Amino acid sequence: MRLWMHLLMQGGCWIEGGRHSGKNVLLYVRGKVMAKNEISKNFSNWAKLLDSTTGKLQSNFLFSNEELNVLPKPLSHPGVYFIAKSEDEKKDELNLYDENIIYIGMTGKLKNRLTNFISTFRTENNTHSGAFRIKDNNIFLNDLYVSIRPFSEDKKGIKDEDKKYLENLRVKGEAAKAEYECFIEYYEINRELPEFNKKDAPKKYKKSN
Repeated sequence: MRLWMHLLMQGGCWIEGGRHSGKNVLLYVRGKVMAKNEISKNFSNWAKLLDSTTGKLQSNFLFSNEELNVLPKPLSHPGVYFIAKSEDEKKDELNLYDENIIYIGMTGKLKNRLTNFISTFRTENNTHSGAFRIKDNNIFLNDLYVSIRPFSEDKKGIKDEDKKYLENLRVKGEAAKAEYECFIEYYEINRELPEFNKKDAPKKYKKSN
């Protein structure tokens, strides 16, 4: 049994500082695990993947990072996203110890990719292989939550199309790097990848002709 699980069962608490080059401060207090680190602090709080009113992709996100909290249309940017499965409501901050996390992804535009994720659940158009693997394991769309980390492009004042294109590539590169940093951090903490990012996850769908 993991030490932290034993401590939680006993109702105790454990504080550890400086783990992983001083990036994390871990706190276990009576059944609740909290991890403060450089990665999770820039992600939104968990939100239902589907807006409960419209049934479409969630568009309201709360960030503890104020700069991201005032970013217009966060879904219109490149970014990294976490998917979690929970039958209970989740509104807390991203926590890499969260056993409900099942997938980590990166995209050049969050809105498009997450819309594809939802569409894969609802139709036969399998445009998101991760969503297909999740769907194929009898997991329901209404039980899924998302936490996002958008990367804003700095195109203000740029008129040259080549420079705009290069700025777009730069930001996508930042997002791609951040995705792998998330994989590394998650693996260092849990000693495995999220269920549907693993190599032995259910096989990807076969594309139809």
